[in-house]
Amino acid sequence: MDLEELLFDSSRRTADMAVSVIGNNPEIFKKMLDFAFEDKNLFAMRAARVIQLASHNHPELIRPYLREIILRLPNLKNEGLKRGMAKILIERSFDHDDETLGMLVSTCFDWLMNPAEKPAIKVYSMEILFKISQLYPEIKTELVSSIEEQLPRSGMAVKSRGKQILAKLYKSANEQSLNPEP
Repeated sequence: MDLEELLFDSSRRTADMAVSVIGNNPEIFKKMLDFAFEDKNLFAMRAARVIQLASHNHPELIRPYLREIILRLPNLKNEGLKRGMAKILIERSFDHDDETLGMLVSTCFDWLMNPAEKPAIKVYSMEILFKISQLYPEIKTELVSSIEEQLPRSGMAVKSRGKQILAKLYKSANEQSLNPEP
């Protein structure tokens, strides 16, 4: 199967067609994932979108590759590939080992604080970090500080999502201070 021919354009219709070709077939899914990581510019972005859509329909397909995705994140250069992989991670639970989660946290903070990153990458990074902060509250302070630092120099998308996440973080901090654990 020639994946470049399958992903001939970036339309939703083409992506949906590719998702239907994958179905719930793990071998074809793995080929698409490997193709995305070849990082062939537009094809990487298109493949990442297909992977995200396919994993939404069949979460069991992505599960064996989540650790690999997290470990590859720091080396990704293609914005569309970063965006697609980050979106996949937002939709998943974080039941990984501490080392893997540590790498994900580090990558997301790097992306959030990097002035060259696109707004979508920053927004997805905030979302991922917020989800992880629910499991590991010790990162909440750094997350609040990082978001607050980004707000004055960010566009509307980052400001809007940043304020939403800050409100949730402030609320949980207030609730925790009102109900301290014994």
